[in-house]
Amino acid sequence: MIINTRPVEYADDMRQAVSMIGDAMIMCPLHAMTVVPWSYSHDTHADAVILTSRLAASIAAQRGVPRDLPVFAVSSATAASARQAGFHQIVEGGGTAERLLNIIDSASFERGLYLSARHVSRDLSLDRPQRIQRHIIYEMTPAEAMPDAVLQSFTSRADVTIPFYSPRALQAFEALVSRHGLNEHLKTATAVLIHPRLAGHLTTEWRSIEIASSPDNAGMIQAMREAA
Repeated sequence: MIINTRPVEYADDMRQAVSMIGDAMIMCPLHAMTVVPWSYSHDTHADAVILTSRLAASIAAQRGVPRDLPVFAVSSATAASARQAGFHQIVEGGGTAERLLNIIDSASFERGLYLSARHVSRDLSLDRPQRIQRHIIYEMTPAEAMPDAVLQSFTSRADVTIPFYSPRALQAFEALVSRHGLNEHLKTATAVLIHPRLAGHLTTEWRSIEIASSPDNAGMIQAMREAA
């Protein structure tokens, strides 16, 4: 059994991934998306767009960002969302913030418009303040309770695998587990982490931890397959 902790906007992607593994899935979105009021203005004088999430790509298109601006996307998944949103010039960043910054350093644009969630694991505008201007265009609100199906999967001692794509999602999940008094049940569950640094955020004892071989969907699918 795989418990999908990603927002509902990623539900179809996760169903496809889980179908490749051949397991069942329960929805347990840990955050809900809220769009922050913001619209593109030519006064920003940006000549490039920087995206580190798929949700930002779709919102950017809806907020009037010119589709002819070059887009620097952190991953292939974010790049695919940018193409789907109508952007034409897209550079893939290699899957990590560090690789994306290296590509940006060699790019010729003067001012990049970094469109992001309110909470990010790394604020690229702090790394390159002279070239990157950040605008918050959405935020993710934590869930206050777990769905009944998830609670039942724990109390029934089902073999559970739970993928985490961000430190914030991991922290939110463990907080809900503690709130429901289910900490002991994680000793029968496996956490799948997209990056080794997430392991430093673990506060509860799990049966086992799997870390993706690469920080992308392909790496996560392989890790979930090995854990299942």
